[in-house]
Amino acid sequence: MIKIPKKIDGARVLFHTCVSDDIDGFGTVNYMDGSHEKITGLAICRYSNNKKAIFLFVCNDNWEVVGDIQYQEVNDAIEDALRFYGGSPSGWVKAKKKK
Repeated sequence: MIKIPKKIDGARVLFHTCVSDDIDGFGTVNYMDGSHEKITGLAICRYSNNKKAIFLFVCNDNWEVVGDIQYQEVNDAIEDALRFYGGSPSGWVKAKKKK
């Protein structure tokens, strides 16, 4: 998996987590054509033009979005990510702020 970018799909990354040695992945996305893609990263992001919305981005190895869910609170997004995709609360990393 490549290094987490500062922005995903134009939205600033607030928190992220990715697969580790003890987790093989967060699942797969299955497409209508029969292909599939492994979910290896999750990111909580916010677009600069919408300060009220938080997005949970479900990402592949290249931090490309393969699914998303909108929230109003960061904690709600993290709770759902843990419930839907597993992992550990301690696995979430807060993004460094710009200086």
